[in-house]
Amino acid sequence: EDNDIEQKYNFKKSKKLKREKSPDWKSIGEENERREKRAQRFAELKAKHKKIRNVEQQQNDDSEVGWEALIIKGTSTELEKQYLRLTSAPDPASVRPEHILKESLLMLKRKWQTDANYAYTNEQLKSIRQDLTVQHILNDFTVNVYETHARLALQNSDFSEFNQCQTQLMELYKTLDGSKMEFLSYRILYHIYTSNLSKINHLLSESGQSVFDDPSVSHALNVVEGVIQCNYIKIFKLYETAPNMSLYLMEGFLNTARISALTTICKGFHPSVSIECLVQDMRFSNTEECQKFLEANGGCYTDENKTILDTKKTLAAYSEKLK
Repeated sequence: EDNDIEQKYNFKKSKKLKREKSPDWKSIGEENERREKRAQRFAELKAKHKKIRNVEQQQNDDSEVGWEALIIKGTSTELEKQYLRLTSAPDPASVRPEHILKESLLMLKRKWQTDANYAYTNEQLKSIRQDLTVQHILNDFTVNVYETHARLALQNSDFSEFNQCQTQLMELYKTLDGSKMEFLSYRILYHIYTSNLSKINHLLSESGQSVFDDPSVSHALNVVEGVIQCNYIKIFKLYETAPNMSLYLMEGFLNTARISALTTICKGFHPSVSIECLVQDMRFSNTEECQKFLEANGGCYTDENKTILDTKKTLAAYSEKLK
């Protein structure tokens, strides 16, 4: 592949860049089984000692506030409900029962198809989650709500809301079915996005050996390998073949990958590189998008038409920009 790239760029490669060794996922999988057994022994003990969270201790999203000590059965029939932070025990008359919440979710999906108003839909989904929580409803519908909200958040690059949903889903998946492998792959990619690669081994240790056979998880692990190896050609190819909604998560760290790829190309190829090659290999949608990226990161050209990038000057300009 290196020979193909060298021929494509038509430049003399100054030196080969060292790559890190790929993780041994099979060995990790065997260790996962042993860790999973240990984790199961402590799971019940951890559940027994779980404390009810106080309202004052809530973080960004209070739809997950702990109301385990209360027994609430909602009576509201309103399909739409403004999301408000709870400061006291909710009034049952303002809480919707499960069958009304199901109707509300269907209504939101229909509205999204015609309006796609994320601010409104996000608020309504948070309100549904809150009503589920205060009534202790933990079933397949609960999983459906969190998965729907998580996917919608991904689609709108709301990674904060997505993280709140996926965190709750990891707990729900311990006792309920759902799109476990799909969201495990998202969680792996999310750790790349947040630069938390060290958490991936721990995540896999809790998931069991079977996860390595899932195509979406396998894709996410290949992305991890590409990041560890600094193999940005591989990352960009995986970006094109991202399953489900992994594309949206990869877009979260695609710009970082492109910057690293740019510095690697500038160090490894002299004296210049065509913009056409960069557009193709770094998966820009068009030349203008590539040029905008380059100019934001110190890009220097050898011609007035901005079709050839001067790698030496670009590297110097980018290094100066970082000072």
